[in-house]
Parts: sequence; C-alpha cells; structure tokens
Amino acid sequence: MRKTSKRHHTIAKGILKNFCYSENKFWYYSKKRRDEGVCSRDIERKFVRRNYYSIIDRFGVFDDRLEADLLQRLDCRFSEIVAGIDKSIEEDIEVRFDEETERFVKCFLYYHLKRSPDFNEAVFSKLDPERIIGQALEEYQRVVGPIPEAYLKRLSSDSAISDVINHARVRQTGKLSGLIMSRIAGMQLALAIAPEGTQFVIGSCATVRLEDVRPAELGDGNVEMWSPVTKKLMIGVYGKAALPLTRVAKLRLTKGQ
Repeated sequence: MRKTSKRHHTIAKGILKNFCYSENKFWYYSKKRRDEGVCSRDIERKFVRRNYYSIIDRFGVFDDRLEADLLQRLDCRFSEIVAGIDKSIEEDIEVRFDEETERFVKCFLYYHLKRSPDFNEAVFSKLDPERIIGQALEEYQRVVGPIPEAYLKRLSSDSAISDVINHARVRQTGKLSGLIMSRIAGMQLALAIAPEGTQFVIGSCATVRLEDVRPAELGDGNVEMWSPVTKKLMIGVYGKAALPLTRVAKLRLTKGQ
C-alpha cells in the first residue's frame, strides 16, 4: 500500500532545486521575519505545508490523490521540459514547442499560480463560509427535512467550517477553469532570460502578473503572467500589447514546429 504524503510543496520541488546553490540548499528571505535577513535554508523545509493538497474523506482519513496522482506528475514532466530548454539555450538552439507541449506548459503555469497560498488566501478571504454553509443547511432542511440539533451544531462548528474551506481550496486547485484556460490558450508563450550579471528569484507567489493598463483582464492583450523556473530563465504568456518585461530581460519567443 502506498504511504500517504504529508509534506506538500506549494512551489514545485523540481523548480526549487533550480535555485539551490548547493544540493538542496538555497538562499531564503522571510517576509514575516525580516530581521533574520537572507539565510541558507533547505528546500525540504521551506515552501512546504502539512497536508496542503489533502482532503479529509468521509472516514476521517487524509486523501492525498491531488498531490500524488496529479501535481507530482506535472512537476516531473515540467522539470524535464525546463531541462530541455536550458540545453537548447546553452547550445544556442532556437527553442521550439510542439502544440501538445505548449498546451502543457500553459496548463502548468495555471496550476503553478493556483498552488500558491498567497493566491488562495486572497481568493478565499473574499468568501463568507459561515453564510454559505448556513444557506446550504437551510436549503437542505427545506428540501429534505430537519437536521438533528447535535449534528447541526457540529456542522456549524469552527472545525467543520475550516474543513469545508480546505476541501473547497483543494478541489479548486485540482480543477482548471475552461474560461481561463481558453484565454491562456490564445496568449503567446515566451521565454525570458536574465541579463548578464543578474538572476531571477522565486517568491511564495511564484507567478507574477503584469498589466499595461487598469482595469485589465486575462486575454485582453494587456496582461502578462511570468514564472521564474531557474535563476536565469522565466516562462510566461502575454497578449498582443507591448511587453514591459523586454525592458529588463532578453526575450526568446517560441514557435511551433
């Protein structure tokens, strides 16, 4: 029987390895503990949350299928693609993606964004779970019938509400919005190489969104999304508008075969 995983990386471990200076060690700066400055840390202990991609099933057992069956497989394939890009750049060969690989990379970037606790906390902070659960219970009782008082009290407890929020977060992480994916599909995929003498860093929210104008929506030509994947390489998508990023990085546009 497969052992259930507990320590889940909020940024793909394969990407974090690309920022290490020695084996699994990388330089780390905490927004919450700024007085510590920049310190050496191990990737096994940072950008990690316990059971972050697990839900509790009806038997009270952690179910980690999202982590084990999806995210780890996505991470492995993406790491292979990045290694291939690095090799092409090193040999000064034009990077080319076939249609299937381009779709996968765009899909991975979307998952990469949704995995970030910063992103999820921003999304779920706008919800009122107590109201939503209360309305659901009222609707259930109206259609099905009364719920025993003790059970109703348990469903309304802080722990139950926390479980519902966690379940919703994990479920939405594993699903791709058809609308968003259709917009990303229409955007151009590109690579950005750090200028000589500089390098990229990766943060807890690993995908950066840039806008030419506000308000702007994904796919309208005024929005870009970029994710650093190595110290010298970022991968992103952009629309038809001008690219602000070209001011600070050399771009290599990809072309289909």
